[in-house]
Amino acid sequence: MNCWKFSDVIARSLNVQASLFHQEEIMKYLLLVLSVMLFGCAQTPPPTSMNTTDWQNFGEEMARKGKTKQTEASLAEAASAPSIDADLYAAYGQGYEVGKTQYCSQNPRALGRRGDTYLGICDDIDKWFRFKYERGAESKFDLR
Repeated sequence: MNCWKFSDVIARSLNVQASLFHQEEIMKYLLLVLSVMLFGCAQTPPPTSMNTTDWQNFGEEMARKGKTKQTEASLAEAASAPSIDADLYAAYGQGYEVGKTQYCSQNPRALGRRGDTYLGICDDIDKWFRFKYERGAESKFDLR
């Protein structure tokens, strides 16, 4: 089945007449849906090693991406392990703080303007970070 026929099938399955949409718009919609599905599956799993450096690097990477700090229980679940060693979780926490400092030192307006998601990890460092982020996100749509 070629892409155009596939888009017609999708349009009909959505109870929308294919004639109301241009084929390109349907393809853009499909691309968006597929991107969201792939993004949801693209989480970085925790390290499987017992090396504290690996866990520290993992914590730093997660914070630099703006992710919230995970609990020991959530990390153990993600690692499919009954628990996480206290030293490994401490290394994760140390790395997370390093990455958080880096993440929170960026311009929050630029972060919002790029359309990046902000999960609030800088609120305890800069009480105005979220406000500045939101102004940047709003300015993305400002046509002036």
